[in-house]
Amino acid sequence: MLRDCDEAMALAERGEIPSIETKARWRRDGAYAAGMCVRAVDILFAGAGGGAIYQRNPLQRAFRDVHAAIGHQAITWDAQGTLYGRVALGLPPDVPNL
Repeated sequence: MLRDCDEAMALAERGEIPSIETKARWRRDGAYAAGMCVRAVDILFAGAGGGAIYQRNPLQRAFRDVHAAIGHQAITWDAQGTLYGRVALGLPPDVPNL
């Protein structure tokens, strides 16, 4: 993600518009990173035991937040992985304004 952010900043500083391939890769990378965050929180939540479910435990908030976020289409692996695959294979993206 840091590499993608650095790349985006460099393009912006030069006034360049990223290619469709680059934007699809950034979306793919973001979805992958989000999925890894969900896995990490799930492991921590499971390891914390039954007490993690109570409001006094900050893990319950992290669990709810990360699962709410991953529900958004913009960071769903299936949607972004498919988009990247289409672009990588030379097919048109299946989302407008990419």
